Formats: sequence, C-alpha cells, structure tokens
Amino acid sequence: MFKMSGLWIIFLVQIILVAGDSPKCEKSDTACLVNTAQETVPVLTPGLPDIGAPSLDPLHLDKVTVNLAGLNLLVRDANIKGLRKSVIDKIEVDRSKKILEVRYHTDLVMKNKYKASGQLLILPISGDGDMTLKLKHLQVDMTMPFEYGKNANGDTILDLKSFSLKYDVRDNAHFHLTNLFNGNKELSDAMLNFMNTSWKILTEEFGLPILTAGHQVIFDALKAYMATQPIEEYLAMSRKKKIVLPVDKCKLTDSTCMVPAFQKAVPIFMAGLPDMDVAVLDVMEMDDIKFDLSGLQFSLTEGRLKGLKTAVIDNVKWSEKKKKFEVDFHVNCNIKGHYTAGGRILILPITGDGQITLKLKNIVVKFFVDYDIEKNADGVEIVVPKKYDFQFEVKDGAHFTMTNLFNGNKELSDTMHTFLNENWKQIATEFGRPIMGSAANTLFKNVSNFFKKSPIKDIAELAA
Repeated sequence: MFKMSGLWIIFLVQIILVAGDSPKCEKSDTACLVNTAQETVPVLTPGLPDIGAPSLDPLHLDKVTVNLAGLNLLVRDANIKGLRKSVIDKIEVDRSKKILEVRYHTDLVMKNKYKASGQLLILPISGDGDMTLKLKHLQVDMTMPFEYGKNANGDTILDLKSFSLKYDVRDNAHFHLTNLFNGNKELSDAMLNFMNTSWKILTEEFGLPILTAGHQVIFDALKAYMATQPIEEYLAMSRKKKIVLPVDKCKLTDSTCMVPAFQKAVPIFMAGLPDMDVAVLDVMEMDDIKFDLSGLQFSLTEGRLKGLKTAVIDNVKWSEKKKKFEVDFHVNCNIKGHYTAGGRILILPITGDGQITLKLKNIVVKFFVDYDIEKNADGVEIVVPKKYDFQFEVKDGAHFTMTNLFNGNKELSDTMHTFLNENWKQIATEFGRPIMGSAANTLFKNVSNFFKKSPIKDIAELAA
C-alpha cells in the first residue's frame, strides 16, 4: 500500500512537469492525467528492479508499532494484497504553492503476526497470534510540498519536502485474530464481534499510525530517488512508446519461427501490457473456484498462481485453414490461497478451512484456441478468439501444504498430508482440472484482449 503510493507519485510528477509538451495530456486535462497514470498501475505493482522497487502486490512490511488510546499493538511480518486493483481518483498540482496532491482507492487484505494488550476502546484486549484485516474501499489522499533544487551534478531536480495524508475506509473493515485471550473462545468471539461491528471507529482511531509509518518509508525512498533524476530525464521518459512485444514477425504456420518468438514474449506478456488490456499474469490473481467432484467439496478463494513467466514453449501449431492454434508449454508453478474442504478425497474423509500451498513440478499444458478473422473499427483485420480448451499433466511432482485440517488436529493433519503427497499423481489428475481451468480462463481472456488490440499485419508475416 505504502510503496505503491510512492511509485505512482514518481510517475505523476513526470506527467505534471512535462504536461505542456506531452503528446498525451494537456496540463489542464486532469481526466487525461488520471487515465494516463491509471495505465501505470499494473506495470508498477510487480516491482521495478532497475530502481530497486520490490513487488508491491503482495507488499511486505517487517514491523509497525501502535501505542494509542490505551492500546499497545505490534504488527509483524505483514503482507498486503490488492494494490494492483487500485484506482486513481484525482491528481492536482498547485505550481504557485508547489504542492502535489494524489487520491486513490482500493480494497486491501493484510495478513500478519500481531501482539496486543491494553484497552481497545471500552474493552480490555490480550492476544498473540495471526491477524487478517480486510479493508473495503480504502481511500487515501497524500499531499506533498516540493521545491526545485540541484543535485551534485548540477542538474535540476524535484526536491520533496514533506508529506501529510488523510484516509477513509469507506465501505467496511473485517478483523480476524487468532489466539485472543490465550484461546478463550467465549472472550475471543465477543471481541471479534465487537471489532467487526465497530469497524468504522476502530479504523479511524487506530489506522493513522500504521499508514503514516508506511508512508514515511516511501517518502524517504522517493525523496532519495528524485534527487538522482534530472527533470530533463522525465521528458524523455514521458515520450517513450507504448509497450509492445519485441519479437520477430513469423508466418503463422512456421513453427520453427513461432516457438522462439513466443518464448521471447512470455516474460513480457506475463508482466502485463496495460496498453493491450493484458493484466499481470505472474503473479496471477485467480478467480474464485468451487467444485463438488468425486465426493470432494472444495473451494479456493484469494488464489494466486506464480511461475508463468518461466514457462518454456515446446511447440506452436497454427492452422489458418481451420482457424485454430495450439500452444504447448511446460512450467513449474505455485498456487496459494484460502481453501475449504469437506467430504472425501479418494478413500479418506477430509475437512478443513485454512491456507493452502500447492507446488506443481513440470506441469505440461496444451492450450487450444479456435478463432475467427474480423475487422476492427479501423477496418483492419484482427484475430478474434472464440473458444478454448486445454489438456494438462503434472509430470514430476505435486506437493500439498494445508493449514487447519481437521480443526487443527495434528495427528489427522499429518496423516492427510502424507496421503496427499504420496498420491499426488492421482489427486492432480482427479481434482486438478477445475483449478487449472480457472488459470486457463484468465489466460484466454488476456490473450483475447491482446489480439483485439493487435492487427494481424503488425504481429505476423502475411503472404503477399
């Protein structure tokens, strides 16, 4: 949450300083500025290694301490999800007062270790365990005064002086804390009910220290970064072309050309192409999954699939006559999320509600697409995917880790884990398709978006 804000602001400052010369936006066209900045969100959230910016979704915070209104709270090892779905609402700059203002909103989920004592409003609190906080429609306003200065090389730079912020959780906040009152269920249930019915006042009373601490880290990093960047560089950066796939054109039926072309495109495509309406696919945010299959009732929410950027393209087959193409690839990937399970898995009963990590080694995928050729609004021919299918096989191993199986019964949990990881092949074959189907559907939607924005003549070598 906090680093995302800083990186947006780097980009927004670039827009504002060069708006008069930029071919995209006039300096007074705030709607254009907002739209242009919005396009950068999926580019920035995976991280920018060239400037030392880590992944922003999920974003990691080591430790935050809150001592306020009788509450003593320590937040450790926090991971925050949701920034890639952030929406920029407003950008304003007052050049006479030298003040930059940015507003954005998003839904966030924060998971962390916590330790709490003291008083929470009117109730005593004690706990040391895991915490999940879900914020629905968090709105943040950040204000930063600035001056123009010179760096060690004599270049003109933007010198940010300080920051202030306001925030509002607009729609809801939901708290879940384990091991409250040393595991006393009655006291724990009462506290959680109190917190979730009093979410508005709790976020207003205790949210600012956490937000301020995070934004201070970002402000310091942003100030240091801006000191290295001459304003002249912003102008060059603002005029870069839109992201495209830097691959050679091939005849669609030439597999020997298509395979290396696809391979070169994989890490770029998986990182997201906002100009092409292609979302970030590594890490992929999966749609919720729910199925009842062979006696197993299973659901997966907040699923995240990691590893597609390392996929190896094995073959590409394209038939212009049949209007079909096939892409074969293999990859190692991890899936994490929140699961619920009931019923039976093969021969054993199962029940659980917690976190799951699934590691798949050398999963081989064949992805089939049927398409038509149509003309876009400019009268140019494009590929329009119509439907898809897929086959998969996990070749070299699957490993399951699931928390809170059998309500935390360690003996039953250990037995189930042994069974799952010894019978991985059969389990992956029997129950893997709904999960892989979710990923395949997301991939298909983004491939379709790419083709809609890409005339055939721009991406393929056409017969004379």
